Amino acid sequence: MSALASGGKLLHFHGGESFHMGCFTVLWASRHISQLPGFLPPRPRRYERTRR
Repeated sequence: MSALASGGKLLHFHGGESFHMGCFTVLWASRHISQLPGFLPPRPRRYERTRR
C-alpha cells in the first residue's frame, strides 16, 4: 500500500493488479468461515473476553 498526495491509497496485489482507493472510498468486508469437513476454525483471540 502506498499513500498518495491526494489523501488516497494505492493498493498493490501479488498478482500485479493495483487498486486506487480515494479518501472517500467506502470498503465493506466480511469473514466467511468454511463448513468443510476437516476445517479447523481460528482460535478466539485473547482480548475478546475483555471487550464489551
